[in-house]
Amino acid sequence: MGFQDNSGDIILDVVLTDEGRKRLASGDGRFKITKFALGDDEINYELFNVGAATAVQDLSILQTPILEAFTNNTASMKSKLLYGLGTGGNMLSIWYLPTLKLNTIEDKTDYAPSSRFGDSAVTFVVTADGNTHRNDASTGIGYSTTGLVNGVQNGGGGNALGGHIRVDCGFDTSDSGGVDKTIVETSFTIQMDHRLLTLREHLTGNNLEPSDVDDDNFALYAVNVNSPLISTSGGGLVTDGSTPLAQGGWLTNKLEFKFGANSTNLTSDYLFTRMGGETTMTNRAGAPSTVKYIDTIVRVVGDSLGISIDLPIRVVKI
Repeated sequence: MGFQDNSGDIILDVVLTDEGRKRLASGDGRFKITKFALGDDEINYELFNVGAATAVQDLSILQTPILEAFTNNTASMKSKLLYGLGTGGNMLSIWYLPTLKLNTIEDKTDYAPSSRFGDSAVTFVVTADGNTHRNDASTGIGYSTTGLVNGVQNGGGGNALGGHIRVDCGFDTSDSGGVDKTIVETSFTIQMDHRLLTLREHLTGNNLEPSDVDDDNFALYAVNVNSPLISTSGGGLVTDGSTPLAQGGWLTNKLEFKFGANSTNLTSDYLFTRMGGETTMTNRAGAPSTVKYIDTIVRVVGDSLGISIDLPIRVVKI
């Protein structure tokens, strides 16, 4: 990966994504590009200088070096450029676009809004096996003397124990006149490191099968209206203080899920040694226990609008 000089002529640097290269390699002779995406991940719009002369207010932005195109679809195109949205395709009338926010407000026992290792950061812990997440010994992580610890996902087996994660989608504003309620994200892709994690239903704890696992070992899970992980609120104004959009925001739908560990790859300490480290966590008896850990990121992406949120995850093993 590198930078391209953007100070002169317009540069068009195009590559196929992982999916495109896979279809090209299929050799069936039917490869045809029907969709493409544009993004501006490199651009910092805060560089716009309102105090400068009109002709040079955006000069720093226009001369920002741009990244060379790269094929890893899990790392690129986080901020997609959009066209033709809204009622009648009139984008000039759009003041707000939907956003994704982690629900850290609603106080319910089956949610996991708080961090397991530091209340100042929302980071979720997934236990690597049943020995790490157990309630029958003083060494177990995931339980306290008062019950399950918020923020911990039981990676040791398929069950509904442990808080789950809720991500809310909607308009983070009370300006009802500026919200175009026809702009709704109805399908999402949840991306994660398949070596470490699996996606689970939030109520049953059952493992879900990924739609695809790419050549970088990233699992892609499709979440749409047929998925048990998504529910629609009808686009109403939230006033009950139950979501991050509660300050007069408009909630359109919500995603609820939990994680399990890919126990096949975590039986040994190999990945923990290569990719992680060691720390201490409070066990059920309130004493410190040494655990091996790996930090990773799970990304939730809207398929139509490209809105996304990154969830920090720590996989731990005694």
